[in-house]
Formats: sequence, C-alpha cells, structure tokens
Amino acid sequence: MAMLRSLLLLFTVFSMGNADVDKVEKCPYGWTNFGVRCFRFFSQQVNWITAEKNCQSLDANLASVHNKLENDFLLSLLPSSTLCWMGAHDGEQDGQWLWSDGTPNDYTNWCPGEPNNSGSPENCGEINFSSDIAEKCPYGWTNFGVRCFKFFSQQVNWITAEDGQWLWSDGTHYDYTNWCPGEPNNYGSPENCGEINFLWALLKYFGASSATCQDEAPTSPTTQDSAGMASALQDELPSVSSASHMSPQTSNIEDEDIFASTSTLHKPSEVELMAKFDPIIKDHLNRVERGTASHNSYLGHHVQNELIDLLSSKIISDIVDDIKQAKFFSIILDCTPDISHIEQLSVVIRVVSLMEMPHIREHFMGFLKAEESTGQHLASMILTRLEELGIPFDDCRGKSYDNGANMKGKNKGVQARLLEKNPRALFVPCGAHTLNLVVCDAAKGSVDAMSYIGVLQKLSTLFSASSQRWSILKNHVSITLKMWAETRWESKVKSVEPMRYHGAAVREALTEVRDNTKDPAIKAEAQSLSEQVGSYRFSICTVVWYDVLSAIQHVSKLMQSSNMHVDLAVNLLKKTEQGLQSYRASGFVTAQMAAKDICEEMNVEAVLKQKG
Repeated sequence: MAMLRSLLLLFTVFSMGNADVDKVEKCPYGWTNFGVRCFRFFSQQVNWITAEKNCQSLDANLASVHNKLENDFLLSLLPSSTLCWMGAHDGEQDGQWLWSDGTPNDYTNWCPGEPNNSGSPENCGEINFSSDIAEKCPYGWTNFGVRCFKFFSQQVNWITAEDGQWLWSDGTHYDYTNWCPGEPNNYGSPENCGEINFLWALLKYFGASSATCQDEAPTSPTTQDSAGMASALQDELPSVSSASHMSPQTSNIEDEDIFASTSTLHKPSEVELMAKFDPIIKDHLNRVERGTASHNSYLGHHVQNELIDLLSSKIISDIVDDIKQAKFFSIILDCTPDISHIEQLSVVIRVVSLMEMPHIREHFMGFLKAEESTGQHLASMILTRLEELGIPFDDCRGKSYDNGANMKGKNKGVQARLLEKNPRALFVPCGAHTLNLVVCDAAKGSVDAMSYIGVLQKLSTLFSASSQRWSILKNHVSITLKMWAETRWESKVKSVEPMRYHGAAVREALTEVRDNTKDPAIKAEAQSLSEQVGSYRFSICTVVWYDVLSAIQHVSKLMQSSNMHVDLAVNLLKKTEQGLQSYRASGFVTAQMAAKDICEEMNVEAVLKQKG
C-alpha cells in the first residue's frame, strides 16, 4: 500500500448542520463546487504527511467523508484503480479513527478486513474504486452534493496522529464508515490513515497515496435556511451532472428516446451518472436493463434540446452580468461562411473582469447568421444583438475586426456605422489578420511559391480521395497531409511539415500508388507528383516555406492571445521583420544545404534545373 498516489484537495465551505448558513460564493479558480465545498485534483505524487501539509499550506485539510453520497462522489472523481488519500487517521489512539479536519467520524466504508494494520502499523485512510446551495464549482473541479472535488496526482504521505481514535481531519462528525471486512486492523504494524478503494482500508503515515483537502470558502452576508439549501442542491446536481457528461458521447441524441433499446448502443452517460447518486434512478435503470421498462424511459430529444437551450441561456445570463459589472467593453467580430455556405458573424466581447486581481476576459456570445454582408446590415445585427442582451453600446470603447471593405470602410463599413452611434468606440484592426494579409500578398509575388502551394493541394487531394491510397500513405508516413488553409496563412505550416521531415516517405507512397493503381489518370498524377516532390527546386521551396511560416505562426498565435499587450505585439512584429530580412540576406544558402539533405534521403540529384 506504500505506493505513490494522486493528491485530491478539498476546501470546506460551511457545515451542513447549521440552521442558517451563509451563501457560498464561487470557489477559487480551478476548483469545482459540490454542495458547500470545493474540490480539486492534483497529479503530484506524495505521501500522507506531505498531502496534509500541502493542504494546510492552502489553508485546507485532507477531506472527510460523512455519508455515502460524498463517498460515491469522491470515487466518481478518481481514475480507475487510483488510490487517493482522505483525512481518516487513528494516530491519536489506535482504532479510534478521526478526520484530520477535526469533524466527527460518522461514516466509514472500509474494505473487507480493513482497517487491519497489514504488515506494520497503518494509521491513514485512502479512497479508491477496488442551507444555501453553493455556486457552480470552479473550472476543473467536479460537483457532488455539497462539495467540489478535483484529483491531484502529487504523491504524499499522511500527517502524524495518535492511534485508535478515528476522526475526520476536517473536524466534521465521524458519522459514516465503509471499512473493508476486517478493517481497521493494524495489519502487520500500526496503520493510522484511511484510504478508499471501493471500501476503506488502512495505510501507514509514510505510505504514499492521493489526497483530498478541504478548507472554509468565502461567504457573503446573504443567508437561507438549511431546508432551502437542500432543495436547491437537489435542483443543482442533475443540471451540473448532465451538462458535464453529455459532451463525450458521440451518438445522435435524437436516436435514444428509448433507453436500453436494441438500437441504442450505449446508455446516456448523464443518466448513469445521476443513478450513482440517486437510488430511485438506479432502481429504474435496473428495471430497464431487466426488460421490465422497455417503453420510453427518459426524456426525449425535444425536452433534452430544451434543457440545453436553458443551460445556454443561463450561461449567457452569467456572462452578461460579468460584462455589466465591468461596465466598459470592446467587441471583436469575424464574418465567415460555414460548411453549409451560410455567412456567420461571430461575436466576442472583451472586458477587464473586476475580481480581486483584475484580468482580461473574452466571452464568446455566439454566431449571428448574416443574410447580407453589407456594412449597414452587419452593424444593425450587432446593435440588435447587444440590445437583446441588455448591454448598452454606449459603454463600448473599442472594436476590432478584419480589414475587409465592408468591415473597416470609413464611409459605409461597419466601422463607420458604429462610430455614428458611439464615437468613443475606436476601431483597432485585427493584428493577426493584418499579418496574414502581409504573408498572403508576399506569396503572390513569387511564381515558385504559388506553384509549390498547388503541388501540396494536389498531394492532399490525391491521397484523401481514396481510402486505399490513404492507407498506403499511412503505411509510409506517421503524420497525415493537411489541406492548405484558405484563410489563415500562418497555419499552413502544418501542410508543409510532412514534406519538410517526411518528404522521402511521401515520395515512396506516391511510387506505390503509381505501381498499384489501375486508373491511368491516377497513375499519371502520382508519377507527376513524385517527380515534382523529388526535385531540388521543390525541396528548396519546402525548406524556405517551413522556416518562414514557422516564424509567422509563432507571432500570430501570440497576437491572438487575450493577454497580449500592444507594446509586446509591436516588439514581436519588429523582431519578426528583422528575422525575415536576415533570412532573405543569408537564409537561402542554409535552405539549399537543408534541401540537399532532403534530396540525398530521396536518392535524387540536388541540381537546380532550368524551367522549360
């Protein structure tokens, strides 16, 4: 049992036993709310003592468990076969199990034979598989009941404690146990810490395991009684659970109105998740699986879509509240056709969030279908959407979008139309888009550069048009050929990369396609592409394009960051310009040497032939 575990930290928010409790505010960033506590998983591997100390360094303790719901929720956070420290220990008196946070030890779930002090004293518990309602848990945390959980993989030991008296380390009442048969038993030597593994077992203080910590969360003056909190918890858990477990499924939700039908390949994960915490739903699923409830056994797709719309509305409402609290904002727009050739305008609002440490936040507000692409129509759509959301456009202080005439036009573009409504909403061109246009226009000045792009397009089309030819390519190349992007030129480096480092393998795949195909057109195309890929000129273009696009991609990604400052962006662009000028002066010789290495790998002569 002395193996490294992952560290699971838990912040205690408030006690469920209070008649009146303060309304819990949002958990810290990176934590997930469950009921009245917040949890977070850490991957660092530590022992129990280190785990408790790490928790205490966050003004927290290892987590305590007081009922089966909390126990099951902890299990739901852990990866399969993962052991995790919890706050149970009997270091004060052997056999007297306590929680390290000081709460009563009112629940156990020991494994059979645990606690047993197997091999040597074991004094720490670990968990494994073998009022007002709290606000939504922070990003990265999972909500269950009244607490939030997150798994940390740092391996730590338990903290020193006395033997026999089992307590919860957070000081809550020790009102639930789930020991394995025979546990706690101090098997082999004193064991003073509890771990969870479907059932509970014992482990020594200095054994390594995952951990769960808890601490008091910030509260506000608003209060409600415990009955209201319990009712709110019942409403909150299904919505949070469903929202967090719908996305991994890949089947069509409209085809699953009948649960466990012959056409349903798997159960909806959100229903299964709720069954873990609700005995009524669990019994219902058991009857469905036995075939005694083969009719429509849960909400159909129409109701599910309605629930999704309600969740969307709630998220939008929270975002709007954040924007109004910040008051001033800027708006970022981008108009582009989707796969069905419908023009869509994406809307992003950027604010300085007024938290303890103010920081920049960008909120995606959705897509707007644009029936027309004129500046007047797009400006009208934006103003209408802001009015629907209740966001006053008078508080807008900045606008940013691409350099199209319909967007930045000074007379009839979106810029001009919005400036008429709010002269303080200054227009700032999108730096990444402007950089993209510079690269695009520069490439058009070189015939070889544009011809190279055409060859890459033909390569991708040839292999992707047939599953058999694609299979041949995969047998030779570990990475796939990417289509040449039409808009973002800096992303085209992904199209060049296979030719830069796997050109010989791609050429071998072309040769195999030529030899195996019976289609004369495909045979001729493969032969032609093989000759072009094997030319010295093509290899030089590959090296030059890869070097240039790699530098551009790095700058473009940074410029698209929400945390990028104007002065840093200017410095990045200046350094990139200097780098490209230096490359133009001396980089061609280096490119020729790299191209010769590519030709040598393909067993072709590195000779720059004159064009016919």
